[in-house]
Amino acid sequence: MVLMEGGGTADVEDRLRHNWWATLVTNWQVWPAFQFVNFYVVPVQFRLLAVNVVSIAWNCFLSLRNGSKRKEDEKPVHNPPVPV
Repeated sequence: MVLMEGGGTADVEDRLRHNWWATLVTNWQVWPAFQFVNFYVVPVQFRLLAVNVVSIAWNCFLSLRNGSKRKEDEKPVHNPPVPV
């Protein structure tokens, strides 16, 4: 995504360094727990639907994580004075 957004390889490394591990840990927390519930509670005919609903939520989470900026990345807005 970073490359398609116009970033370079340094931006890719930075995004991986700051987002990858936390996202992976969240993945390990969400999916095994959900699949445990899915296989033991959800009736067979609704399991695929349940996975699809959680997948939509997971993809929204990934999009938010990808689009979020770190505090150090935010630059203060400088409004130049308007000439009168």
